[in-house]
This record gives sequence, structure tokens and C-alpha cells, in this order.
Amino acid sequence: MKIITPLLIATSLLIGCGADNDKKKKDFKISQDSYAVQTVASDYSSSQVAIGNLIGDRSATQGLLTKAESNFTISTYENNLYHIGKNQIDAISRYDATQSVSNSEWAYGANHDDEGSANTYTLVQQNATNGYLIRYGSTFVLQVDPSAALEENFVKAKIDLSAYNYPGSEYPRMVDAVIADNKLFVALQRLDGWAPKPAYIAVIDIETNEEIDTNIQEDGFKGIPLNATNTFSLVEHNGQIYAAGRGGYNSDTGGLDVIDTTTYAITQLIDESSFPQLIDFSDDDNNSNDSYYHVLDVAVVSDQLAYATLNIEIGYKTIETKIVMINPSTKELTILSQPTAINGKEISDLNIDSNDRLWVGIANADAPGIWVMDTDTNTISGDFIELDMPAKRIEFLTVQ
Repeated sequence: MKIITPLLIATSLLIGCGADNDKKKKDFKISQDSYAVQTVASDYSSSQVAIGNLIGDRSATQGLLTKAESNFTISTYENNLYHIGKNQIDAISRYDATQSVSNSEWAYGANHDDEGSANTYTLVQQNATNGYLIRYGSTFVLQVDPSAALEENFVKAKIDLSAYNYPGSEYPRMVDAVIADNKLFVALQRLDGWAPKPAYIAVIDIETNEEIDTNIQEDGFKGIPLNATNTFSLVEHNGQIYAAGRGGYNSDTGGLDVIDTTTYAITQLIDESSFPQLIDFSDDDNNSNDSYYHVLDVAVVSDQLAYATLNIEIGYKTIETKIVMINPSTKELTILSQPTAINGKEISDLNIDSNDRLWVGIANADAPGIWVMDTDTNTISGDFIELDMPAKRIEFLTVQ
């Protein structure tokens, strides 16, 4: 008779549990509106995607779309999740999250006759058949058909923004984009090496793919010149585009601009002098020890309420991130001291869900995750969402 030892039983149970977990991940799909978060290991050795429900139990299903590389991000449109390989990966895959987040509907290359890596940052989708790949390492935005069943039908057109190349640079460093009023607004960092130069937003007429001259009285670029340099993110709300710029690393040259999508008029909400209490010139003889704040992200609830992150840094090192509450109508700025759960943390991303709650990505390696805040009271909503790796980008999925 064959004898099964207790150790063998325990081992079999462990193997069975692992198989069940693998099957759950393989068959994973959403059944209600959800969040999706791209996470990256703190040592940049790997990455994965986590997904959970917007309401009820928000705990994350993790280990989805696991990669041995860290240079991945996500974009979403309705129930579609796009997993984007960035620098030197140059690939994009689409998943219908209501069917499977393991088996892609398609997987296409993100380079298109480009030399080197196009380094796609995001896919901005207008409707089921039209979208735009924003590519940091290229001079061209790619107009694409996200519904294309064949890769040869994916790219519809190329939009040339090489006019914005800073002298000596190979590309204008497009970093983000939004669609409003049937126009594509593309943020261009325009760095000289790593030194920030005047940043612009190029405005493209979606009907013609032609750039719009936003100030015909002025010579030079057709786009909108920003006050803040080194643009990091764009958000559109109610005919206004919020542009967050970090500025340089050893200076306060960043800030937050708001652009009217019709008149292209610019209002500056945050500049290098808005928060003098956050700047510490502790060693005037060695400015590498000085700390500065940098505006990295913005999330908008209404015309009277927005939030931005202020990264406190010394050189390239983040000390902590502050969240500032903004009234765009009055330009009033308030640094949040509550809830205490977000104090002293490194915050990697902000986003607003369909219930006007603020999702706050925590990037600290020792306790990564997401806090959710009620924006009417600035209090924590629900439990901390624990993640295996630091959150890098939070997006939302809807069940259609």
C-alpha cells in the first residue's frame, strides 16, 4: 500500500493553492467598474498590474500582466485596458477587461518607421475607432485605430511635431495629451539634454490632423507656450486643461498652468514662489543640499476644486510629497495636513474616479498601495489598498 506522509500532503496542498491562484489570474476579468494600477518594483527589476473594484471590497487582484521589465504603463478607455511597453520595448497590447486580462485582443508594435525607440507614454482614445499614441522618443504622434484586427491597419496617420525639437535634440519629448473640443492637445517638454527649456502644448485639429495656430499675432511656434517647464501631465475638465510641470531638478521652475481650450488663454495657479515654506536653502555654499518642490501631477474635481502633488526633492531624491488643494476659480492654495495617512509619503499618482473620490498612489517601497479620499471632506474612504509593488499609474475601467 502507498503511504502518503504529512509532508507530502502539505506539499500537495501548496501546489494546489498555487495552481488555483494561477488559474484565477489567467481567467481574471472585471464584472463591475474597477480601478487598474501599473506597479513597478522598487528596484526596477519587474512590474505587474493590479485591478480591484471601485466600490465594496477594493482589495486588489495582483500579479496580472507580470513582466521582467519595469518600463511599462497603462491606459484605459471604457472596458479596454492597454498595456504599453515604453523605452526599448515599444509594444502595446489591448485587453477587454470584461472578458480577460490575460489574453489580449491584439498586440502591436508602437514603432512606425522610427529610428531607435519611440518610447510610447500613453494612448489617448477619442472613440472606438480613433486614438493617438503619444511617443516621447519620436517626432511623430501616431493616429491609430484601436479596433483594428490586423497590425497593418492599426496606424492611420502620422502627425509631425518635429518643429518643436529643441536645437540639437532629436525629438520634442511629447509626454501627455488630452482631447477636447475636437482638438488634440499634446504636451511637449522640449529639454536640452536634461535641462528644461520653454515647454509648449501643440494643438491639432482632429478633423484635418493639421496644427492650429493658437496665436496668429505672434511669430514662431503655433502652439501654446507654458509658464511651467518640464511638463509632466495634462488633465482636461470643463473646457480647461491643467498642465503640471516639474521644472528643473535644482531649481523651482515648475508649476501649474490652466489653459482655456477655446481662447487658449493661460492662467498660472502655481509657480516657483507659491510655497516659500517648502524651499530649504540649507547650504548656500553647496546648492546640491537645497530642497525644492516640483509639481508632478494634477487631478480635477470641479471648477472650484483640484489637487496637485508637490514633490519635495534634494537633487534627484524625493524626500516626501505634499498634496495641495486648489480652488481654480479663486486661485486659493492649501497644503493638506490631513488626513495624516498621506503625510510623509512619496505619492506617485493622483486620479479622480466617477464618484469624485481622489485616488492617491503611494510609492514607498516599505508599504506601497493606494489611499482613497472623499473630496467633500478630505477624509479617508475605506481601507488602505495594499500592493506588492509601488503604484506608478492609476486608471479606471467601466463595464459597458
